[in-house]
Amino acid sequence: MARCCLPSLLLILAFGLQETRQQAWHEIVLKDHDCGMSSAYDLDGTESDCHGAINGNTSKYMLITRDHQNCIHTKWPDNAPCWWVDMGSVYTLYWIRIYARNNQSTRLTYLRVAVDGHIVFDSGDTGPTIHYKDNNQNNDPYFDITGDGPGISNMPVTGRNLTITRYQATPPDAKNDMFINICEVKVWGM
Repeated sequence: MARCCLPSLLLILAFGLQETRQQAWHEIVLKDHDCGMSSAYDLDGTESDCHGAINGNTSKYMLITRDHQNCIHTKWPDNAPCWWVDMGSVYTLYWIRIYARNNQSTRLTYLRVAVDGHIVFDSGDTGPTIHYKDNNQNNDPYFDITGDGPGISNMPVTGRNLTITRYQATPPDAKNDMFINICEVKVWGM
């Protein structure tokens, strides 16, 4: 009797461990953390600020004023645009969500996401699969990196620094305008 119950007990323990691990995940709040970007788009004398992607605002509308920023936007020409954030500690990340700017999904092509130099996602020339809250295209567009989506997705990953870069297609084309233009980055881990 004990022999036949052992595999069932191990299975129950394994599922319990997975459930406990998922319950331990939490959002790692990136607001006010150190960040940077390779270049900054200038709108009427005010430059895009790296904190515009970690301010907690998931709105799809870019705003660059002296008092308020939402979304980040690198400038042209920048042949290797990148944005990064120091999460403040080493975390094991299980889920990354990136919110896009409205009507700018082509700026998500050739997008690479890395944690401490380890590539966790590469969107390639088609870009990621965009989702909308409640399947309503009037809501803020986003895509998730979880380890079970299309393309390269190496999750979970452990590290401290998250970097988003774009690389140029060969030959360059109008579709690939070489800006990084994202509105919010959220991460979950432990």
